[in-house]
Amino acid sequence: MWETRDFAELRYCHYSVAGGGGRPPVHVLVTVDTTPQPLWRLNRTEAEYAQGFGTPNGRPLDPPAHIDGLGIDADWLPVEQEVMATDQVRLITVAPVWPGTGVAQRRALAESVARAFLRERRPSA
Repeated sequence: MWETRDFAELRYCHYSVAGGGGRPPVHVLVTVDTTPQPLWRLNRTEAEYAQGFGTPNGRPLDPPAHIDGLGIDADWLPVEQEVMATDQVRLITVAPVWPGTGVAQRRALAESVARAFLRERRPSA
């Protein structure tokens, strides 16, 4: 099942798949943001994330993890459990909700979905 909602330069896509064998469903929320300067905004998110002072219990935030080969720049944001990536045209954010799985599985799912939304970067002429 999927649902799409458009708001000016933002498109929200919600995908869900029923879990088999009594497992809960998997949900993925994808935000496609076409507002200007997606790379700058991704870099700003990275910088602001790195300046975080920690969680309410005083534990430092895990830093963003760069993802090689996904768009022109991409990161896994561990606190939000989401991938942010850009192809210099759009900023794609993928937030999976997959109960009963580990971080590595959720991250792999988010990366795969982000890859489907990114356009190939064409070399400059």
